[in-house]
Amino acid sequence: MEAGFDGVMIHGANGYLACELLSRVFNKRTDAYGGDLRGRAKYLLDMMRETRKKTSPDFPVILRLMGSDRLSKIGGTDGWSIEETVELCKIVEENGGTAVNITSGSAVTPEWSGPAYYMPSGCNTDITEAVKKSGVKIPVWITGKIMEPVF
Repeated sequence: MEAGFDGVMIHGANGYLACELLSRVFNKRTDAYGGDLRGRAKYLLDMMRETRKKTSPDFPVILRLMGSDRLSKIGGTDGWSIEETVELCKIVEENGGTAVNITSGSAVTPEWSGPAYYMPSGCNTDITEAVKKSGVKIPVWITGKIMEPVF
Protein backbone atom coordinates (compact mmCIF):
# COMPACT_ATOMS: atom_id res chain seq x y z
CA MET A 1 0.00 0.00 0.00
CA GLU A 2 2.86 2.37 0.89
CA ALA A 3 4.50 1.51 -2.43
CA GLY A 4 1.38 2.59 -4.32
CA PHE A 5 0.07 -0.82 -5.23
CA ASP A 6 -3.68 -1.23 -5.70
CA GLY A 7 -3.95 -4.46 -3.70
CA VAL A 8 -2.14 -7.59 -2.60
CA MET A 9 -2.64 -11.23 -3.48
CA ILE A 10 -1.57 -13.90 -1.03
CA HIS A 11 -0.53 -17.05 -2.86
CA GLY A 12 -2.11 -20.14 -1.30
CA ALA A 13 -2.05 -22.41 -4.33
CA ASN A 14 -0.01 -24.69 -6.56
CA GLY A 15 2.11 -26.48 -3.99
CA TYR A 16 3.54 -23.46 -2.16
CA LEU A 17 3.81 -23.57 1.66
CA ALA A 18 0.34 -22.20 2.49
CA CYS A 19 -1.14 -24.68 0.04
CA GLU A 20 0.77 -27.65 1.44
CA LEU A 21 -0.31 -26.77 4.97
CA LEU A 22 -3.96 -26.90 3.85
CA SER A 23 -3.62 -30.47 2.60
CA ARG A 24 -4.15 -33.49 4.84
CA VAL A 25 -1.83 -35.37 2.49
CA PHE A 26 1.17 -33.15 3.25
CA ASN A 27 0.31 -31.56 6.60
CA LYS A 28 0.82 -34.10 9.37
CA ARG A 29 1.38 -31.47 12.07
CA THR A 30 -0.15 -31.96 15.50
CA ASP A 31 0.26 -28.38 16.72
CA ALA A 32 -1.94 -25.33 16.02
CA TYR A 33 -1.06 -25.52 12.29
CA GLY A 34 -2.41 -29.04 11.75
CA GLY A 35 -5.48 -31.14 12.34
CA ASP A 36 -8.87 -29.78 11.27
CA LEU A 37 -9.53 -27.25 8.51
CA ARG A 38 -9.09 -24.19 10.75
CA GLY A 39 -5.78 -25.55 12.03
CA ARG A 40 -4.48 -26.36 8.57
CA ALA A 41 -5.63 -22.91 7.37
CA LYS A 42 -4.08 -21.05 10.33
CA TYR A 43 -0.88 -20.02 8.51
CA LEU A 44 -2.86 -18.65 5.56
CA LEU A 45 -5.36 -16.86 7.81
CA ASP A 46 -2.53 -15.45 9.94
CA MET A 47 -1.00 -13.97 6.77
CA MET A 48 -4.33 -12.49 5.77
CA ARG A 49 -4.98 -11.00 9.21
CA GLU A 50 -1.49 -9.48 9.44
CA THR A 51 -1.88 -8.02 5.96
CA ARG A 52 -5.29 -6.63 6.85
CA LYS A 53 -3.86 -5.03 10.04
CA LYS A 54 -1.23 -3.18 8.02
CA THR A 55 -3.59 -1.86 5.33
CA SER A 56 -6.64 0.35 5.13
CA PRO A 57 -10.08 -1.31 5.26
CA ASP A 58 -10.67 -0.63 1.55
CA PHE A 59 -7.30 -2.05 0.39
CA PRO A 60 -7.90 -5.29 -1.57
CA VAL A 61 -6.50 -8.41 0.12
CA ILE A 62 -7.03 -11.23 -2.36
CA LEU A 63 -6.34 -14.91 -1.82
CA ARG A 64 -5.14 -17.14 -4.65
CA LEU A 65 -6.34 -20.55 -3.57
CA MET A 66 -5.93 -24.09 -4.78
CA GLY A 67 -9.57 -25.14 -5.04
CA SER A 68 -8.66 -28.82 -5.33
CA ASP A 69 -5.31 -30.56 -5.52
CA ARG A 70 -6.94 -33.11 -7.86
CA LEU A 71 -5.09 -35.91 -6.08
CA SER A 72 -8.21 -38.07 -6.03
CA LYS A 73 -7.83 -38.21 -9.82
CA ILE A 74 -4.51 -40.04 -9.46
CA GLY A 75 -5.14 -42.68 -6.87
CA GLY A 76 -8.16 -41.85 -4.77
CA THR A 77 -6.25 -40.20 -1.96
CA ASP A 78 -7.99 -37.69 0.30
CA GLY A 79 -6.30 -34.48 -0.75
CA TRP A 80 -7.61 -30.91 -0.63
CA SER A 81 -11.26 -31.10 -1.66
CA ILE A 82 -13.75 -28.73 -3.24
CA GLU A 83 -15.86 -29.02 -0.07
CA GLU A 84 -12.94 -27.76 2.01
CA THR A 85 -12.46 -24.92 -0.47
CA VAL A 86 -16.08 -23.88 0.01
CA GLU A 87 -15.63 -23.82 3.79
CA LEU A 88 -12.30 -21.98 3.56
CA CYS A 89 -13.80 -19.32 1.27
CA LYS A 90 -16.46 -18.67 3.92
CA ILE A 91 -13.74 -18.34 6.56
CA VAL A 92 -11.71 -16.03 4.30
CA GLU A 93 -14.77 -13.83 3.82
CA GLU A 94 -15.35 -13.71 7.61
CA ASN A 95 -11.71 -12.69 8.12
CA GLY A 96 -11.68 -9.70 5.78
CA GLY A 97 -10.63 -11.29 2.50
CA THR A 98 -11.68 -9.10 -0.41
CA ALA A 99 -11.78 -11.75 -3.14
CA VAL A 100 -10.63 -15.28 -3.97
CA ASN A 101 -8.89 -16.34 -7.17
CA ILE A 102 -9.19 -20.11 -7.56
CA THR A 103 -7.01 -22.49 -9.49
CA SER A 104 -6.48 -26.21 -9.02
CA GLY A 105 -3.68 -28.68 -9.11
CA SER A 106 -0.53 -28.93 -7.04
CA ALA A 107 3.12 -29.74 -7.44
CA VAL A 108 1.97 -33.35 -7.90
CA THR A 109 -0.79 -32.52 -10.44
CA PRO A 110 0.59 -29.58 -12.47
CA GLU A 111 -1.55 -30.40 -15.51
CA TRP A 112 -4.45 -28.82 -13.58
CA SER A 113 -2.52 -25.67 -12.56
CA GLY A 114 -1.71 -24.83 -16.16
CA PRO A 115 -4.19 -27.00 -18.02
CA ALA A 116 -2.64 -28.81 -20.95
CA TYR A 117 -4.15 -28.93 -24.44
CA TYR A 118 -5.92 -32.22 -23.71
CA MET A 119 -7.78 -30.84 -20.68
CA PRO A 120 -11.38 -29.77 -21.35
CA SER A 121 -12.21 -26.09 -21.59
CA GLY A 122 -13.47 -24.75 -18.26
CA CYS A 123 -11.96 -27.73 -16.43
CA ASN A 124 -11.82 -25.85 -13.11
CA THR A 125 -15.27 -24.27 -13.14
CA ASP A 126 -16.71 -27.00 -10.90
CA ILE A 127 -14.87 -25.38 -8.01
CA THR A 128 -16.11 -21.82 -8.44
CA GLU A 129 -19.60 -23.09 -9.12
CA ALA A 130 -19.60 -24.85 -5.73
CA VAL A 131 -18.20 -21.78 -3.95
CA LYS A 132 -20.73 -19.40 -5.51
CA LYS A 133 -23.64 -21.76 -4.75
CA SER A 134 -22.54 -21.83 -1.09
CA GLY A 135 -23.48 -18.19 -0.60
CA VAL A 136 -20.00 -16.66 -0.47
CA LYS A 137 -20.51 -12.99 -1.31
CA ILE A 138 -16.97 -11.79 -2.03
CA PRO A 139 -15.85 -11.92 -5.67
CA VAL A 140 -14.59 -15.35 -6.74
CA TRP A 141 -12.96 -16.10 -10.06
CA ILE A 142 -11.34 -19.08 -11.69
CA THR A 143 -8.04 -19.54 -13.47
CA GLY A 144 -7.38 -22.28 -15.97
CA LYS A 145 -8.48 -22.89 -19.51
CA ILE A 146 -11.36 -20.46 -19.86
CA MET A 147 -11.59 -20.66 -23.64
CA GLU A 148 -15.22 -19.80 -24.25
CA PRO A 149 -17.44 -16.96 -22.94
CA VAL A 150 -19.97 -19.46 -21.57
CA PHE A 151 -17.50 -20.28 -18.79
